[in-house]
Amino acid sequence: MFKKFSRFKTFFLVVSVIFVLRNIRRLRGSLLLPGRYLLLIAHPDDESMFFAPSLLSLGGDIDILCLSNGNKEGKGKEREKELRKVGCYTGAKVLITTFFSDGEDWDPVMIYIKLLAIYILRPFDVLMTFDEAGVSGHKNHISCSKGAGLFLKIHSVKGLLLKSKNLFQKYGVDMSFSRISSTVPFSMYMEPVKMMCFHRSQMVWFRYLYVLFSNFMSYNDFTVIN
Repeated sequence: MFKKFSRFKTFFLVVSVIFVLRNIRRLRGSLLLPGRYLLLIAHPDDESMFFAPSLLSLGGDIDILCLSNGNKEGKGKEREKELRKVGCYTGAKVLITTFFSDGEDWDPVMIYIKLLAIYILRPFDVLMTFDEAGVSGHKNHISCSKGAGLFLKIHSVKGLLLKSKNLFQKYGVDMSFSRISSTVPFSMYMEPVKMMCFHRSQMVWFRYLYVLFSNFMSYNDFTVIN
């Protein structure tokens, strides 16, 4: 009996330590660059899966440009509506182009042209998107990074590239820190979950595991360009 209690005590201690280490970042406030933002994403739900802490931190000071409507399974119109619901919830204006097809190869030059058109119509100070590894390794995420890279080389706009993490940092304990980052405080713990739940057409079983364990639901670390 004492052995069982000792094992339970050890298990509880380990779980408690992991919980504290996973959530200690929440005690640090967000520190982002000032100005008007444009978030460049590839698919509806990218904004909630990867950038929720930043969207919640910025409030209405950000537009979202989504380069596809996620129509690979024929649910493009439904997913457009889901993304717009997230925009209404966070105060972000949502811009969706159907020029690019989900899962196909995307030309970075065409992405640059789309960014330039948005910049002319709705100027922004900071361009936020994926880094060169695409966070999840998805080729469309990497194309976003390449297109953004072209734009940032030519225009006097600052770039924030979301840092990719290894598997342990994504789903375990991440003790790395960045000077520029955004964090979801304990008081807003459920907000990223609500954002993900707007994407009902994409909430398959493994997405629920992602919501539970991914550190991208809690904080974003960025590399600054320009």
